[in-house]
Amino acid sequence: MEACLKSGGRAPANAAAPEPVMVKKSDSGICHDKNSTSFEKTQKFTAFKTLDECVKSGGALPKK
Repeated sequence: MEACLKSGGRAPANAAAPEPVMVKKSDSGICHDKNSTSFEKTQKFTAFKTLDECVKSGGALPKK
């Protein structure tokens, strides 16, 4: 849909906005929330709503 919008198309009136990513689990299995220094740098990830969900999926918290 993003490509359609960029080329001048319009979103349907009932299209819901995507939920914002709150936690990213990197390919290496580290869970980064918005407070993590690596949050913005993490490009390949699985999105989660909470740190708890990320950890329960097998992720680990970053070392401090």
